[in-house]
This record gives sequence, structure tokens and C-alpha cells, in this order.
Amino acid sequence: MMISDRLAAIPDSYFGKMMGRKVEHGPLPLINMAVGIPDGETPQGIINHFAEALRLPENQKYGAFNGKASFKEAIVNFYQRHYGVVLDKDEEVCILYGTKNGLVALSTCIVNPGENVLLPDPGYIDYLAGVMLADANPISLQLHLPDYLPDWNAVDTQILKNTKLIYLTYPNNPTGSTATQDVFGDAIKRFKRNSN
Repeated sequence: MMISDRLAAIPDSYFGKMMGRKVEHGPLPLINMAVGIPDGETPQGIINHFAEALRLPENQKYGAFNGKASFKEAIVNFYQRHYGVVLDKDEEVCILYGTKNGLVALSTCIVNPGENVLLPDPGYIDYLAGVMLADANPISLQLHLPDYLPDWNAVDTQILKNTKLIYLTYPNNPTGSTATQDVFGDAIKRFKRNSN
């Protein structure tokens, strides 16, 4: 199949390569820590709930382009109840077909060609595909021991001026490190100050 140069330039998925390899191991069972794929059966209560939902005529057709309103309202209620966060279901909730799809969509929807995207290093390797599809500049945001938090003083202000997106996710994958609300607040302040 012929594919575009842009798509051909994207490296193979790290997890796809690793999952396809035959792994040799000794007498102990191998624990697969590559991706979050459940290795047990789905609880019967969840199966029953989905079966009931599939019987409803409204769920037997294509979904709404912007997501089902009742589902978006349930998300808004969940965030309010568990985190005290107030969201606008029409402006701040987006229904996606999975996390990897969302990562690609995020970059391609909000970043223009030539703009910078800061990617945590170490960080989740699959951020890169969306950045490359957006024809943006992936910039390494170094995270150092002991806490794997960004050192904003080490980031060139010229890079920040052309930065449209920063992937700043905690608990960090793959380090497992966490961040306080102050870390995010500092990032927002610095980003706003340097992006004008």
C-alpha cells in the first residue's frame, strides 16, 4: 500500500514492536508490563450492564458526532463529584475512541505545522506520532532524578515562545513519579508568560 511521506516518517509503535517479540524467560512466570491490557475476565456485572445498554434502540445506531449528551453529562458529574472540578460538557469534554487516538487527535487538532510540542523525557513514547502527523517540532522536556519534574529554567525561552502544547502528565509514564498541583500551576504561568 502506498502511504504518505508524513505517515512513513512516524516510527513504529514501541509497544507494537515489543508485543510482537518472542520473549525467552526462565522458570518463573513472565509479567507483561508493556501495556495496560487486562489479563482476567471482565466482571459479569459489567457484561450484563453492556448487554442491557445494547438492547436500547438509541444505542443501535451511529453515535452523535460530538459524543452522546448523557455520557458527557456523566463525565461532568464524575469529575465534579470526585475532584471538585466543574467542566462544560460542550467545550471541555471530548469523546474519543481510545487514548492513542486521543493523543494523535490532540496534536493534529490544536498544533500548527512548525510549532513546538514539549514531550517529557523520559515519557510515553506514543505522544510522538501525533506531533509528527501535525508536522510540529517535538522538543524533549528533560525530567531528572529524583522526582522527574520539569526544570523550566533549563528550557530556552525562545522554544517556549513557539510552543503550542506541553504533554505534562502525572503519574508519569514510565517513571511512576507524581506531581503536586503547584507543578501544573507553575507550568501554566510560565507557558502563558512566554507564549505572548
